[in-house]
Amino acid sequence: IGLGVSVCSWVKKKTAASVADTWFIYKDKYGHNGILISGDIRRYAYMFHNNLGYPKAVVRRNEWHHVCLSWSNKSKKSILYFDGIAVEEAAQRSRHLSERGIITIGQYQKSADVKPDFAKHLAFGGELLKLNIYKRKLTAEEVKGMFSSGICSDYEDKLVGDAVLRWKTFLYATERHGDIKDVPISCPGDRWKAHYFIEFYNKAVESLKKMKEQFEDFLGHKLDKSLLKHLHNH
Repeated sequence: IGLGVSVCSWVKKKTAASVADTWFIYKDKYGHNGILISGDIRRYAYMFHNNLGYPKAVVRRNEWHHVCLSWSNKSKKSILYFDGIAVEEAAQRSRHLSERGIITIGQYQKSADVKPDFAKHLAFGGELLKLNIYKRKLTAEEVKGMFSSGICSDYEDKLVGDAVLRWKTFLYATERHGDIKDVPISCPGDRWKAHYFIEFYNKAVESLKKMKEQFEDFLGHKLDKSLLKHLHNH
């Protein structure tokens, strides 16, 4: 990885606070958790084997929160942001993020199997929105801007040049597995709906596949098919 990596998303946890349901995991070829973010970020938020879980986080059921986990190749530090604020920081233990692993959204995986076994008790119970992966460490100002601009904003469009896997790719360029439902988002003037749905359908699927291929080149391995849209498991 060059400059670094950042994983950011709006998250609504619908299960009890004690449930550690994982909504993002990158499992390397050795079976290690290179990146892991759970609904209970008080206990589980891993980057490069560093657990940046933030015990003071208040994550209530059915509330949207913005979560961002970022790492810099220059500083060798991982930072966890919760609702636009840096809450935990840790030095890197491993030298790099191992390549040829598997990314899974909305489901914890025990191994780096390209055909994982999906289990309900390991699934994320909640909703995700605007999940993006960037090829560098985002600045504190950029992460704060995502949160302060709100869930209905188009702030992420400013960072499109640094995105290696965008939300639209999760929506339309990957297959789904499990009990997945599309959950409508209510925004003033339907701005979000117009920007994130109508536009996508009008654009060629080839452009989405190209972004997926670019991310596979960045990751050094074929992207797992189990990349999901809105997650609403019960």
